[in-house]
Amino acid sequence: MTKHTVRSFDEALKRVGADLLRMGRLVEDELVAATVQLDNAPQQPALPMRDLEDWVDLMNEKIDDEVQHTLATRQPMATDLRALVSSSRIATEMERIGDHAKNIARRAAVIHEQGAPVDFGRVRALSEQVQIQLRDMLTAIEKSDPEAAKLIWAKDSAIDDLYDETFGAHLGEICTSEENSLSCTQLLFIAKSLERIGDHVTNIAEDLVYWCTGTRMSKRRTGASASQS
Repeated sequence: MTKHTVRSFDEALKRVGADLLRMGRLVEDELVAATVQLDNAPQQPALPMRDLEDWVDLMNEKIDDEVQHTLATRQPMATDLRALVSSSRIATEMERIGDHAKNIARRAAVIHEQGAPVDFGRVRALSEQVQIQLRDMLTAIEKSDPEAAKLIWAKDSAIDDLYDETFGAHLGEICTSEENSLSCTQLLFIAKSLERIGDHVTNIAEDLVYWCTGTRMSKRRTGASASQS
């Protein structure tokens, strides 16, 4: 492989990595935009959810095209092939996080249409914890830090525990408050979407560890096992 080819390949990897971070920040913005709707007096997000969703989809397509083009035109060695495959997998996980954020905002709108105040405190706390996990994960990607990814991976059980607590509380409200049963049902779906976002962040952590080290982490985690979307 010539020096020119090596340089071109390195530049392609850098573009993919930079686009991956841009996509991650957009997905983070989507989650923030959804979270501000989890209130009886919801705020307007800084950017419309529709615009964020379109940009995330465009970034996902761009990353996929860049990966496919690089695979087709270069002959990547094992390490570089691992980087490309992992980048593609991480982009897919991020796109799914965006889908869940969109669903959260949609379900929050249904609650607001009911007009009766509900307790958003539990789902907001869960969302804030998931946001921390996602933000830390993006930092780990930016720094190519597999050890940080492993720490994030290990914290998934805390998200699961908070989800179980939130789910149980709102399920109890459905049984005791008939007038708020529809809204509480929507809160259950919101909590599930947040739990799934936590799972996707954990999957990204696994992909980053594989990208950086070539080793795959066990799917078994303390308190819960990874579920598939």
